[in-house]
Amino acid sequence: ISSNTVATSSDPIISPNIELTPFFSGVALDVMPQIDEQGNVLMHIHPSVIDVTEQTKTIDLGSTSSSGTTTTYNLPMAYSNIRESDTVVQAKSGDVIVIGAGKASAAMARAFEDAWPGPLAGVVVTRYGYAVPCQRIEILEAAHPVPDEAGLRASRRILDTVSGLTADDTVVCLISGGGSALLSLPLEGISLADKQAVNRELLKSGATIGEMNVIRRHLSAIKGGRLAAACHPAKVVTLLISDVPGDNPVDIASGPTVADPTTCADALALVKRYGMSLPDSAMEMLS
Repeated sequence: ISSNTVATSSDPIISPNIELTPFFSGVALDVMPQIDEQGNVLMHIHPSVIDVTEQTKTIDLGSTSSSGTTTTYNLPMAYSNIRESDTVVQAKSGDVIVIGAGKASAAMARAFEDAWPGPLAGVVVTRYGYAVPCQRIEILEAAHPVPDEAGLRASRRILDTVSGLTADDTVVCLISGGGSALLSLPLEGISLADKQAVNRELLKSGATIGEMNVIRRHLSAIKGGRLAAACHPAKVVTLLISDVPGDNPVDIASGPTVADPTTCADALALVKRYGMSLPDSAMEMLS
C-alpha cells in the first residue's frame, strides 16, 4: 500500500494506492527429470492442488487528514489451501508411457507433457468437454457419470497401450475423480447395458462413494489394481487427485492401480444392505 497526497486550500487529500496480487488456483504438476551416465532416469514429481477462497479484510489506514478523519477499506483477499506431495522415481532407460482417466486427466497430461523433455507417448480418457490438447499424449473423451461405448473403447485402448512393456519401461498413471465411469470395461460376461444398469442403481442407492466403488471394483476388468497388473513388468507411478473424503487411493476412480482389499462377499453385503436390484450377470459374478 502506498499513498498520494494532494494539497488543497484546506486539508490535504491523501488517497491510498492499493495493489492486489493474484493467486493461482488449480492443479500444478512439476516434473524434474534427470538422466545419469548409466542411462538411469530420475524423476522428481511434485503435484499440488491449490484451492483459493475469498475473504474480506478491513484495513484501517488511520487518520488521512488534519481533521482526524479515519479511513478504512474493505478488500477482497485470497485464502489459499495447498495440498502437495513429493515423489522421486528412479528407473532404467526405457519408454515412458502416460495413461490416465478422470475429469482432470487431460489437464494433468498436458502439465506432464509440458514438463517432460524426453520421448513420451500415451493415452488418457476424460469426460466429454474436458479435453485439453496435447502433442504426444492422445486424449479420448467418454461419458460421465453413466458409462458409454466410448469409455469401453478407451479402457481397451489403455490396456493395449501398456501391453508388452518391459522392466525398463515406466508407466505414469494420472488418475482423478470421475475415472470409475470413464474406465468402464466390465469383466467378461457383463455387457455394457448391464454395466450402465449397475451404475444407475449405485447412483440412486444412497451408498457412499467408497461403498459404491467396492461393487464397481468387483465387476471391472480394469479397476481394483487390474490396470497395474496389466503394466507388469514395467514400473508404475500413479499420480492422484482425490475427490473422495479421506483420500484413500483405492477409492479414487475405484483404484485401477491399487490392490483391492475387499471381497465379493463385501460387495454382496452392500447390495443387500441398500436393497439394490442388479442385473443377473452382475449378481452371478459377485456370487
